[in-house]
Amino acid sequence: MVPETLLVLTLFALGYYAFHLYSLKDNQIRLQQNKLSEFLKSKEDVHKILLAGMYQRFKKEEGKTEDTPYDFERFVARTIEVVYKGKCTVTPSSNDGGIDILHDTNDGVELIQVKCYEPNVKLNFEPVAILHSQMIKQQVQKVAIIATCSYSDLAIKYADEVNVRLIDGTAFLEMWIQSIHILEDELSVFSSVKPDYA
Repeated sequence: MVPETLLVLTLFALGYYAFHLYSLKDNQIRLQQNKLSEFLKSKEDVHKILLAGMYQRFKKEEGKTEDTPYDFERFVARTIEVVYKGKCTVTPSSNDGGIDILHDTNDGVELIQVKCYEPNVKLNFEPVAILHSQMIKQQVQKVAIIATCSYSDLAIKYADEVNVRLIDGTAFLEMWIQSIHILEDELSVFSSVKPDYA
């Protein structure tokens, strides 16, 4: 009888210990989920602030001579060159046929249109149609629109159907942040190289 009682008590203790561990783990998971949620919200807030600042810096204004939408095109071109390599040429600011950047890579030329709009704007399908017509006219395989805003459902659907890549403000910010990290890495490699005469 005593061994059976001991066995029951041992099983009870093991069950209690397992339940306690499960509760601790469940609390840790909940805590981690809360931290992740806070991090993602913070990251989203930072993105909103950065996008608003980017738009304010480069937006079109009467009489503005610095940090114009044309400067934004050059900013985007530099970011593309760092992240995707190749050579970017910014087209003239007028009569460009909807093409702002020619991105020349080993895979051929990519036509890119750049839009600097308020972050809460949803770009409609017209820029997609213009870029698609240039894709056919110039017989290229790759085209993209990079914007500081987002896209309407119609624009996304149309772009998907005609193979136009859409990069919204959040995705462009991630690209820009990636370019900063790439440049930092390149700079750290460069600064760690010792000259022969040292």
